[in-house]
Amino acid sequence: MTASRSIPGWIREIVLINAVVYLGLGAGFLLFPSPLAGLFDIELRSPSALADLRAVYGGISLAVGGLFVAGLRRESWFAPSLFLAMTSAAALAFSRIYSSAVSGMPGTLVLAFLGLELLAFVWALLAYRALGAGTPDQVENLDAASSTSS
Repeated sequence: MTASRSIPGWIREIVLINAVVYLGLGAGFLLFPSPLAGLFDIELRSPSALADLRAVYGGISLAVGGLFVAGLRRESWFAPSLFLAMTSAAALAFSRIYSSAVSGMPGTLVLAFLGLELLAFVWALLAYRALGAGTPDQVENLDAASSTSS
């Protein structure tokens, strides 16, 4: 059984949106690192800085986006993909809040991303609970159900 037949559309949308965002950001930072970094007042002054930004922002984002695509294609990968969407949004938001506390108030764009990340976290948390994937036992039950129905 494919993920699209058994997982409600509003929950699949979370992973789909994350796939598009992470693949888009990954490709963007890989191909156009300087203009995108400039949006956040990051100056890339050396080939090493460019390589590191491409690897961390581009490469990791592409890998994460790939996992989201796998979650959309294989039901057994869906719950981990949704968990990644939830925890990555929470970690990004927490990191921005921490940075604001220790470094001062960031610009409007960063605050907008913080708001989106908090919204994404809540949406993914609600979806994760609705999916019944809130505990390790429930995740094992989802995995067992998907392997018997595939």
